[in-house]
Amino acid sequence: MNTLLNKIVYDQNEPAPTRLQDPKAHGVDLLPYYLPTSEADTTLIFEARFETGNLRRAIQILEFEYQLILRADWNTTSHTQWYFFSVANTRKDV
Repeated sequence: MNTLLNKIVYDQNEPAPTRLQDPKAHGVDLLPYYLPTSEADTTLIFEARFETGNLRRAIQILEFEYQLILRADWNTTSHTQWYFFSVANTRKDV
């Protein structure tokens, strides 16, 4: 049985809960919006806070299903023809 999660795992405009921590303590310059809670946490980690990144929000709907909201391309009326963001914490054969 799938459990509906509706968990925001990335939001470009809202402060991330992980921003309260020191990124340098984790050996990085910028902490991701979501940090896995354990090795068993299969939640994907999204990032688009870089030049031309166009991911606006990622919501984990079910364990392996995400809804991605993208910013529209420049000079269009809400069209998106490209996708530019990174995904981490991926697993083989999932």
